[in-house]
Amino acid sequence: MVDWAGQMSSRASSPQGDSHTEISDRRPAPFVLSRSMRATLLPYRVCAAIPSLPNSGPCATLGFTHVLGGQKTNILLLLLFPLIFGSAIELTPGVSFGCSLLVLIPMAERLSFVTEQLALHTNAVLSGLLNATFGNVTELIVCWLALREGLIRVVQLSLLGSVLSNLLLVLGASFLFGGLRHKKQKFKQIVGQVNSALLMLGVIALILPTILVHSGKDVDVSNDVSSSRMCSAVLLMNYLLYLYFQLHTHLSAFADEAPDNGEVPLLSARVAGVWLAAITVAVALVSNVLVDAITGAANDYHISSVFICAVLIPIAGNAAEHGAAVIFAYRDQMDIALGIALGSATQVALFVLPVCVLLGWFEGQPMTLYFQPYECLTLLLTIIIVTFVLTAASGRSNWLVGVILISTYFIICVGFFDHQSENLELHGVRLPDESVSAVITTSSTATAPPV
Repeated sequence: MVDWAGQMSSRASSPQGDSHTEISDRRPAPFVLSRSMRATLLPYRVCAAIPSLPNSGPCATLGFTHVLGGQKTNILLLLLFPLIFGSAIELTPGVSFGCSLLVLIPMAERLSFVTEQLALHTNAVLSGLLNATFGNVTELIVCWLALREGLIRVVQLSLLGSVLSNLLLVLGASFLFGGLRHKKQKFKQIVGQVNSALLMLGVIALILPTILVHSGKDVDVSNDVSSSRMCSAVLLMNYLLYLYFQLHTHLSAFADEAPDNGEVPLLSARVAGVWLAAITVAVALVSNVLVDAITGAANDYHISSVFICAVLIPIAGNAAEHGAAVIFAYRDQMDIALGIALGSATQVALFVLPVCVLLGWFEGQPMTLYFQPYECLTLLLTIIIVTFVLTAASGRSNWLVGVILISTYFIICVGFFDHQSENLELHGVRLPDESVSAVITTSSTATAPPV
């Protein structure tokens, strides 16, 4: 990222450079959303891009300069070519999975960037709704494509892994690297309190179906599906109320201590909208390759498909925002770092997951909130330890807390690595098959009505 403080000092002696610097950093605010609030609604923020393309002419007019220029992660977009010509060069499932996983890293980051640019042309309410909708659109697209193929366990594990990685890996890395540079760091307690309560609500909605299935009572699958849909509606309602709480009734509590002078859009509304649509389509195409190659990649790499879905896919899909949180924490901007980690986890638990349940209803797939006991237990313990860290610390953090959170994530990942695919369960029925797709296919065939 660009060191704007250094550029300000270097251009202070140049009268001609003052206007450019003022445009870059001290800009008139088009709306009242602060940086930490936008980081909560849209996990990853790009302060500025170092243009490597011309600053004038067609490239600048169409947004190529800001969208494709400057970001080092964009070099991974070159892996699109093997995916495009994959059928001709006969790529193995493992290679296809690896290429698509790496390509999603810059795509997710650029999708967040153009969403932010489009939000700068709206007011506070529309900006918050836009950022909340497209903040985790990459995960939503991957889950939607998996649902269409009946890979319900892929959806559940990838969303669970996204919540765990944000709460343990991202938050822990932020505390660690921020604490190594600053002995003590402060953050607003209301951010941790509200998000912890919402996440506890989400884990309650996941644990109760699991307890019901394993309570020794006969549970009808159709009742489990209908109850999951009702619980999903409740979770969505709470997430919308959370947005209203953050953007309206308690706006001052989430605002930055230092006034945010706003940002001037680098892209026009029309250009940002076109790029948003184009990148979304590209993410859908790459995600389709990713989902199709999961089972083959598990066989090629000799690892469990559970580990791929719960660990590898969430880390790659959120790599850009993970790096952003660490950078903000290193700069002692802990409110923004917490907004990225906790805000993204809350989005997935109370927005993306319920939406996937309702999408499964639309697609005719029995997507439920039933998770395996190990998965529910890891999520519950994660939220408990994160809540303890955020509340007991009285708004202060240090590097040792970060080490504890990262160590917890490593222990959970070891469990997922040893968790073999043949032990997967669907609606409380153990199905002895080796692949996720075979589990879902067997279940769908068994429950299909006679023709």
